[in-house]
Amino acid sequence: MNIDGAGSGTGVLRLYKDGDATANPDDYIDINLAAANLSGIDVSTAENTSVLEGALNSLFGIGNNGALSFQVGSSLSDKIEVSISSVKTSDVYLDNDGVVQSLDIGTQSGAQNAIEVLNNAINTVISRRADVGAATSRFDFASQAIEVSITNQSAAAAVFLDADIASESTNFATAQVKFQASVSVLAQANQIPQALLSLLQ
Repeated sequence: MNIDGAGSGTGVLRLYKDGDATANPDDYIDINLAAANLSGIDVSTAENTSVLEGALNSLFGIGNNGALSFQVGSSLSDKIEVSISSVKTSDVYLDNDGVVQSLDIGTQSGAQNAIEVLNNAINTVISRRADVGAATSRFDFASQAIEVSITNQSAAAAVFLDADIASESTNFATAQVKFQASVSVLAQANQIPQALLSLLQ
């Protein structure tokens, strides 16, 4: 992982695939830390680490504020934005009021509260999975639309680039018939003066 001067300028975080810049020198993603209101990386304190985590979550579309935008068509509006909320324990173990709860089944009231928290957690996870499924479905549909578009473009290009042998053969035969008919009519026209002269004799 290289930070300063890695991309187009200072404050760019470059992440290589599998963390190996030697094996995959061209397979990376650049993250502009300035765009995330970060002038650098400092994880010396828990607070700084939390700020960095929030910035990366936002950049990668994780959480309620961030969203990754994918271009899936030729039009500027052909985009799919994906934002998946967190499913960390602290974000799913909530009571009906949205307050984080720890599970304690040592008492009857604690067990009843745990059931409520677990139900909320299960519903939250199901909702996140539905979000992932919906995003996957949208990508599948966009992929199929792009495949159809590519097929149509290839067919259109073939019409312009490839000769239609059957059509051209028909046109050639038609032209030949017209030429032979023209020659026959011209020959008959040339015989008319001679026929008139023979009548005068």
